[in-house]
Amino acid sequence: LLVTLVGITVAAIQVPATESLEDLDDASRRLVSWAHVVYFFIGWTLSFGWLALNTFDTQFARIRPAPSHWISAPLSGFTSGWVAAYSLTCFKLAMTALRRVLGGDMTVASNPFVWICALIAFPMGCLQMYTLNITLGAGGVNYAMPWYTVMGIVLSITMGGFIYGDFDRMGVLQLVIFWAGVVISGIG
Repeated sequence: LLVTLVGITVAAIQVPATESLEDLDDASRRLVSWAHVVYFFIGWTLSFGWLALNTFDTQFARIRPAPSHWISAPLSGFTSGWVAAYSLTCFKLAMTALRRVLGGDMTVASNPFVWICALIAFPMGCLQMYTLNITLGAGGVNYAMPWYTVMGIVLSITMGGFIYGDFDRMGVLQLVIFWAGVVISGIG
């Protein structure tokens, strides 16, 4: 607990700057940036590969690592954390758009990413629960759940950096201090 608190304190020293109300058009542009597209394809390829190994028993049972294998919990935690990060991002974009519509700004209805996020938020939440179920079966809960928690935090922070530009105004030293705090917290 003490290590986690130290990590949170170190990260809090250099918290990324955020705007009070996200620019949905800017977030949409960031979704199709080359950096996010590469991040997207690598992460979803790993996640869907792991899901396939755990879902299709007859095809992949002989090559799937046993739940007690050391790699099962980290891969399951990554997959569930990855889906959680995208699920939360879709939900946040959809809710930000709804808040703007309720405030009288109907221009957000013309943004296709708002509609995509609104349509996939619920299926992503269901997929998150499915991957969490796989994570719970990937070794002992005392080993698997910390992997899920840490990966969920790290991947959600990374998504915030990609989609909302949370790290754009941070210098290299600030980023190093912030991520050092995240790593220390994850170790805790």
